[in-house]
Amino acid sequence: MSERKVFLFDIDGTLISSPEFLKDYSSQLKKKLSDYFAKPLDIDFSGLHGNTERRNIRIMLERQGINPDEEQIDEFFKEFGNAYIASSKNLILLPGVLEIVKDLSDKHLLGLVTGNQEFVARKRLESVRLNKYFSFGSFGNEDYERSNLVKNTLNKARAYGWNGDNSSVYLVGDTTKDVEAGKIEGIVTVAVATGSASKEELSESNPDYIISNLSEIRRVYSSIS
Repeated sequence: MSERKVFLFDIDGTLISSPEFLKDYSSQLKKKLSDYFAKPLDIDFSGLHGNTERRNIRIMLERQGINPDEEQIDEFFKEFGNAYIASSKNLILLPGVLEIVKDLSDKHLLGLVTGNQEFVARKRLESVRLNKYFSFGSFGNEDYERSNLVKNTLNKARAYGWNGDNSSVYLVGDTTKDVEAGKIEGIVTVAVATGSASKEELSESNPDYIISNLSEIRRVYSSIS
């Protein structure tokens, strides 16, 4: 068997598409944030796509005159995550995802690097029966920078038996921010055009590979299996 690799996946636009997610999530987030800070608050993710959720929450709060400390943000994430109701409405597995994830998990380690907070990410993946394939990961409640999530996830991978170097790690995501974060940590970047960015837009971040959907990762995978 070849050396065990690590594949790190973004979620939205990479593994799943969920047209109703932002609407449902924003509604729940608005109620919980308003309750927590005892003030009517607005939720507006405009211009924030690709950020970690920790950064998004801070930006939205500061726009409305609230400057929370780190302990408050941590406490809020815990309270919100425990109460979050994952909706499966219109939640769609993107082409090739289940087959590829199953195939990769037989031989390699699979992790998550997502801007979603962990409770939310895990509940959503559980609803499409993907969660069991991802033993570890780093999530948007943990840090402000996506590149730090990548670094944290690599440390976690070592706890699961990976002892390779960064050239054996593949980050799969649908935004230029995914690619940029992977490049900062010196890992192989795979941009997939199943999210909001086109291949042309993704190419601007100079990923190692650009694919139309996850099924095409076989041309990456075939060279390392």
